[in-house]
Amino acid sequence: MVPARNPTTAQLLTKVNNLERRMRGFRSVPQDNPPAFVALPWNSFTFERTDTSTDQSLLSVVTVGNILTQVAAKCALQVESGLTRDANVRIKVISAQVWGTVGSNLTVPDMIVRFYEFNGGASLPNITRQQVRDQQRDLGTLNKPAKCGYHFPSSDRQEILSEDSAGDNDLKILDVQSAEAGLNLTMRVQILWQSSFPDS
Repeated sequence: MVPARNPTTAQLLTKVNNLERRMRGFRSVPQDNPPAFVALPWNSFTFERTDTSTDQSLLSVVTVGNILTQVAAKCALQVESGLTRDANVRIKVISAQVWGTVGSNLTVPDMIVRFYEFNGGASLPNITRQQVRDQQRDLGTLNKPAKCGYHFPSSDRQEILSEDSAGDNDLKILDVQSAEAGLNLTMRVQILWQSSFPDS
């Protein structure tokens, strides 16, 4: 093992000078022409919800509207009293995961998860025509959850979904069917979001 070398005097002086600049601030010389900058950034967010299955025939569904509502609530974008303009929230869906864990009845977790396409969803004449991108089934144990995950293709990740677009609210991201009642279904969806007020 090679012993660590002590820093030289020049290295120590450079570190001290850099620390002093960070603590006291320093002057800078801007460019002659102002460069482009990001005026409205995309922010990362993880949607999460846990449902308990009550019937084998019932589905737990996550829609674009569910995600928009949670983003608006958790990021303080909801309309306040006296506010005349609504914040326009837009999202891009990146990936999703589902975990099925044992509930009170101690059944083995068994679930089917379907992840849906939504590229060009606003142009679909009937929302029921959404196609399944990927379908998975997983069986856990009493000590291990059933789990499924999916990364959406670039065509879906580039799609900007919002409340203002016709039909976007009802677009399904995923749905989950439990083989038995009493299973705890934890659903997470990773997204990018941005929000702005419409022009006056």
